[in-house]
Amino acid sequence: MKKRNKMDAFRQVRPKILLMMKLTTVFLLVTFMSVSASSMAQGTTIKVENATLQEVFKEIRQKMGYTFVYNEAMVNRAGAVTVDVTSDDIKEVLDACLRNTSLGYYLQDDVVVIVTRAESIARAVQQESFKITGKVTDEKGESLPGVTIVIKGTTLGTATNETGDFTLDVPKMDSVVLVFSFVGMKSHTEVIRDLKQDMKPLKIVLEEEAETLKDVVVTGIFDRKKEGFTGSAVTVSGGEPTLQQDLVPFVERVKALGFLVKLDTNGMKPAVLQQLLL
Repeated sequence: MKKRNKMDAFRQVRPKILLMMKLTTVFLLVTFMSVSASSMAQGTTIKVENATLQEVFKEIRQKMGYTFVYNEAMVNRAGAVTVDVTSDDIKEVLDACLRNTSLGYYLQDDVVVIVTRAESIARAVQQESFKITGKVTDEKGESLPGVTIVIKGTTLGTATNETGDFTLDVPKMDSVVLVFSFVGMKSHTEVIRDLKQDMKPLKIVLEEEAETLKDVVVTGIFDRKKEGFTGSAVTVSGGEPTLQQDLVPFVERVKALGFLVKLDTNGMKPAVLQQLLL
């Protein structure tokens, strides 16, 4: 009788025991998944202050398992860096580490090869690139040939042709900064944030940098002994008409180089010093 009563009591509490076991299992599973998700969200943290890149590479190797290949002298020239990044994406970590240096990298499986930023961009261009085209003019709409265009922070670039047009291949990146420069013009910086195929041509207008030239006066005449220089010297007396004949063609040649020239002739009097105002 007692045995039967115990069996009956067990049958009554058995569903509760099973329910508690199920709830415990679910609770443990949820807790495990939460901890795992939290760990994955946190990623790998690389945090150093005023450390050498070799020290940073060593920490990345210990925490993420990547092997580094680099030129020691080139890496040492980069100096100390401060890094605070949390991610399991090695590219994000490396971008943070090399952001304020002239170095770049490329990946070969689990090997990180450190190179110059220019070489890194050149390799990226070969793999996947975007074509940027455009035209450069002055404020009057005149085409500017020979304008230098470079990707900021690198030596990669191009120049405009005789009609002011240019074409530049750039690698895939979040944004690219182009620097336009030309003698006598203010440098222009163009930021392109949305790189895509079949981009519309850029229209760049450079402003004249008049401040650098407005106070320059070229007289064309100075006193110096013949022994003081190795060039040739020509003596022109005040009564000779060759001064006017030679000066005017010279002015025209200077104008052809893109300078604004004003010839203060003073009536082209032989005894008065002539002035070129640039």
